[in-house]
Amino acid sequence: MAGVSLFMLGMDGELGPHCFSIAAKKDRARQVFQPAANMVPETELAKAGYQVFKERITYRFGFYQVLSSDATTSSGHKTHFYVGDETHEHKSPYLVERMIGGMSARGNPLGWQITTAGVDKQHFCYKEYREDIVRILTRKADLDHIFGIINIDVSTDIERLRERCQEAQNSSLRKQIFLNEHLNIWGSEETGHFKAADWDACYDPNLSEADLVGKRCAGIFDLSQTRDMSALVYLFHPEKPTNPDNPKAGGRWIVGLPLPAISCPKNGTGVTTRHGNSGSARGTSSSARGERSGSKMCLRKS
Repeated sequence: MAGVSLFMLGMDGELGPHCFSIAAKKDRARQVFQPAANMVPETELAKAGYQVFKERITYRFGFYQVLSSDATTSSGHKTHFYVGDETHEHKSPYLVERMIGGMSARGNPLGWQITTAGVDKQHFCYKEYREDIVRILTRKADLDHIFGIINIDVSTDIERLRERCQEAQNSSLRKQIFLNEHLNIWGSEETGHFKAADWDACYDPNLSEADLVGKRCAGIFDLSQTRDMSALVYLFHPEKPTNPDNPKAGGRWIVGLPLPAISCPKNGTGVTTRHGNSGSARGTSSSARGERSGSKMCLRKS
């Protein structure tokens, strides 16, 4: 990328090119810029007129500089070239779109975005840029000016990927990182609390709602904020201790998830609601009783 940046600055035939290394934070943008800055004094570029400063390289009337989305302003540039690192970390598409918009003043501009997957599928990187690539690959769009490059076994070693895959098998955290950073699979959360297989293993097909009628339970309501769903869960208290020698140890808790649940638009309070036939089960404290009618629960023992 350093070679491409320096070429676009002084060897692409553009008069006074504006070139940028952009990222959400300046330190990240500087990581892409610095190899180019280090290359200049080690080559003939310094003799040709390239000058290196702390966050800028100049050549004649053009420049290549560091720019981040947390800068106070990023407008007014006539972008000839930009390289963006970790696009999924930007809080908004403002800076990237400013770079793209500035290209209209150039004859043969180039924009290069480098990113792994993120965790928020509502992010513009997923909904806009990734979807463009998917539509091109599936031949649902004819966008000749956009190219997607996947560097598996090019910038990453395939054997090292296999090792990381093995390490991720028994760790929710490592699995999410591996999927995001190495396979470019977008996830729904940064850290999983437990493995899905462990949760599925708790399912008890022999347990029915009739077994829980009249038993003590607590109703736990989890309100969502932006990209999650609100959920109501019933937690039934254990009646028998798991350890006879320690009655306080408690038994196995039973978790009931009301089904069905349908995702609905945000209401006036900004909270995403879920509506379903949740029956008449009550319980905001441990004194509630399990009473349900007209719907089913998915029952699991913890």
